[in-house]
Amino acid sequence: MSDQDSWLVEASRIPDKLKGYIWITGRNDNQGLPVKQGVLLPYRSVWGCIGPDIAVLSLVIMKQGYASCLGLKWATNIHKMFNWSKEDDVHKYVVCREVKSGKKENVKSYTKAPNIQCLVTLIRFQSCCHFRSVKHRKLEHQKEQKCECDALTAKRVSEKKAKVAAIKAPHHKDNHY
Repeated sequence: MSDQDSWLVEASRIPDKLKGYIWITGRNDNQGLPVKQGVLLPYRSVWGCIGPDIAVLSLVIMKQGYASCLGLKWATNIHKMFNWSKEDDVHKYVVCREVKSGKKENVKSYTKAPNIQCLVTLIRFQSCCHFRSVKHRKLEHQKEQKCECDALTAKRVSEKKAKVAAIKAPHHKDNHY
């Protein structure tokens, strides 16, 4: 491949699901070196050619292709699409695909669904509340420990002052006329 970064590339080299035009935004090679537009030499630490040693290629779809994506993954978008409240269950309406577990003919098929992003479930809500309460308890404990430490420090300072005053007291009486 000799395409340079930030060129519009036709998606003929990519699977049929992604037909359309795609903008290359960046990449990393096998060694993790980044890409910058305009740097053509492969012996630099930053370079711009797309070679055979490509590991990660960042793409942004600029023009919608013929095949559409399977469905929405974000919980808020699903709620907006069906005009639901936050309490409605989203899991039932995610687009699933059927998968066979092997190449044999008599193998049972099962369905796979994408993970729903940003979905606040009961378990997630409980864990957030738990972490918040633990944090609050730690803060209260730290405040109590600080008060105890301040009281102990004040007591020790007053004892030290009294001890020093007791040592200096006879000397001050002798110096007066």
